[in-house]
Amino acid sequence: MHEFTQNYRALLAHYGMQPSANTAGCANQNGDVEQSHFRFKEAVDQALRVRGTRDFATRSDYEHCLGELVRQRNLTRSQRFEAERAALRALPTAPLDFTREVTVRVSRFSLVRVLNNHYSVPSRLIGATLKARIRSENLDLYHGTAHVLTLPRLSGRN
Repeated sequence: MHEFTQNYRALLAHYGMQPSANTAGCANQNGDVEQSHFRFKEAVDQALRVRGTRDFATRSDYEHCLGELVRQRNLTRSQRFEAERAALRALPTAPLDFTREVTVRVSRFSLVRVLNNHYSVPSRLIGATLKARIRSENLDLYHGTAHVLTLPRLSGRN
């Protein structure tokens, strides 16, 4: 929980925002966000039912489908958004760095453990210490300053 709080505070500081907290046990204080999320999930389910299949040829096709659904749903919100746009400030010039770095050691089985998942690496790295840069969808592994490998990030644990 402490790490989440640190990351959350860093995100808010990056955008110049002040944090606020909900009262524990008062579900209605987060109702707008939760209801919007629930309605969007329902809309995705309905769109996939109308489409007749939940399968897509590529991830890009799926992302396009979701993007189109979001665009359609936002058409009804465009006037309200334009009214709010006047209050928006410019974003920071430097992008927020979403990477996290950990140091890992390659086991005698040619494995590294990153965030409770094992990844196989080339056997020539056995015994080496690597730096793992963790991104949302992949890991970049470095031996010293040399980039060694990019792996898709596993979801879940173990």
